[in-house]
Amino acid sequence: MFCFFFFFFSFVLYIALVLYIPSFFVSLVFLFLFFLCFTISFIMCFFISLSFYTFMTLFFFICFFVATFFHHFLPRP
Repeated sequence: MFCFFFFFFSFVLYIALVLYIPSFFVSLVFLFLFFLCFTISFIMCFFISLSFYTFMTLFFFICFFVATFFHHFLPRP
């Protein structure tokens, strides 16, 4: 149950982030990173123990934090 909530929350967070990105290329990069993190999280959730999944959750939120940081501090086109 937690896995599905986490995936739904991450998808909503990604959509909210994309709505504020003016560049289409940057949006594609974030889309690729999102699906990469999503796939890794999915594999960790269903095939590896909970401790590794907890680590992956932390890694996933760090990825979103870094993406948000670069989104706000990259020069606008």
